[in-house]
Amino acid sequence: IPFKEELAIIAEADNLDTAENIIKTQKPELVFLDISLPPHNAFELLQRLPQIDFLIIFITAHHDYALKAFEYSAVSYLLKPLQEEQLYKAIQQAKGILSNKTIAKTYQTLLHNLQINGFQQETKICLPTLEGFDVIVAQDIMYCCAESNYTFVYLQHASPICVSKTLAEIEEILPSPQFFRIHKSHLINLSHLRKYLKNQGGVVIMSDGKELNISRRKKVQFIEHIRTHMGFMV
Repeated sequence: IPFKEELAIIAEADNLDTAENIIKTQKPELVFLDISLPPHNAFELLQRLPQIDFLIIFITAHHDYALKAFEYSAVSYLLKPLQEEQLYKAIQQAKGILSNKTIAKTYQTLLHNLQINGFQQETKICLPTLEGFDVIVAQDIMYCCAESNYTFVYLQHASPICVSKTLAEIEEILPSPQFFRIHKSHLINLSHLRKYLKNQGGVVIMSDGKELNISRRKKVQFIEHIRTHMGFMV
């Protein structure tokens, strides 16, 4: 196995019951978990366990629903066929998670997102900060503002969070079409949009009264997005 100096393989399993027994008795630090464990799946295994105090790297051949849940939850996953570079990167990411408390919150968020229908108002996401990460409901985000390689996330009924990701990275994991990038520095939640003014390139006023500029090149796209997804006569 590549990177064998990084890992010590203590056991293998090819079904749900065996995997459950190994995890409970051997107490591994890291589990490579194929989502498909016929006639069951990996998420049934996680729900059986009294606690998740180990790291997981999921392995899957699927690209849609589950992968979006992984991205929201900051969980590592690998797509089949496995590539050596991606495997190494996932191992390094897993090693970077330090505390059991962090691990538990991560997988609780994942299971929550897998259980809800769609990824809209009840979607939870993990936002990395300098101290660790915060778990929040996506709907609570009013808007995000870029600041160099960081992003300030402004929340309803809570203080802003300084997130250690770029605005482009945040945009990738937020539900679409609910969130829209109106400017290179501004990403807004349309649920918190209260007014649009045609000043210059355009200005939006958010639910907390904040005014944010729309870039000139985004103005037409923004109007079309509103017309398509919110049914406004604009």
